[in-house]
Amino acid sequence: MSMPFADLDGKMKQFETAATDLLTRVPDLDQSDLDMLVYDAFSEQASSAVNSENADHNESHDLADRQASHVNNHGQTAQVSVLLGMGWTEDGLLDELKPDNDTPAP
Repeated sequence: MSMPFADLDGKMKQFETAATDLLTRVPDLDQSDLDMLVYDAFSEQASSAVNSENADHNESHDLADRQASHVNNHGQTAQVSVLLGMGWTEDGLLDELKPDNDTPAP
């Protein structure tokens, strides 16, 4: 099942320094990409709970949406901190968050 809100706040503090450092390496971060990454991570966690723990689908995904919203409302450092706490690596996050270099400039 998804993490309790107290655990989320703990993850935000635990990984704050690493998250701050990582964010300095993504100066052109698209906020909507980060928001969606957080929602996707929590949705994946909810789906795992449904599949492995026979948790209620709607209840699990509603909780995941509330948790993702809670994290997203705390800003970029909190978002990256929680993703790191959920098991994302710094390299994995950088790959997801750096703008696509193949896209031509407008």
